[in-house]
Amino acid sequence: MFTDGGRIALPADLKAALQERKSTHLLLFSRYRAEADIRFNNGTENTGPLEGLGYYIDMEMPVRQLDKKEQVFGYLAAYTHFRATLIDVANERVLKSLVTRATRINTAAGNDAKEQHPWQALSAGEKMAQLRDLTQREVARMVPELLKP
Repeated sequence: MFTDGGRIALPADLKAALQERKSTHLLLFSRYRAEADIRFNNGTENTGPLEGLGYYIDMEMPVRQLDKKEQVFGYLAAYTHFRATLIDVANERVLKSLVTRATRINTAAGNDAKEQHPWQALSAGEKMAQLRDLTQREVARMVPELLKP
């Protein structure tokens, strides 16, 4: 969608607001749709396309936690699939664009882990914190690369 050197037509109201503020560049974050890249210690699972940010639930895959000998079925994977694009406002040209497909896997924990639904592996607050942390980590990695001359 956004390629280096490509042009982008900014909406008139956005362009006017950026020019009014004398902005020279725009850093745009957008959803990115791609095959899942859920990484386990013994390989990668591609479950189909994911887009944006959220959680993927698998109810059947056998998973063994590193710190436990027991195997559980299913997992909950936090994911962020987005694109960061640096745009030169004056000529509406894409200077650089990077994508991320980051994930973090969670399994049920505790004595009843074998019967627990993967969605219950984290509390609501932990789910929000995990998405925030994944997103912040990826933004912190991408922005310096985008701003390199």
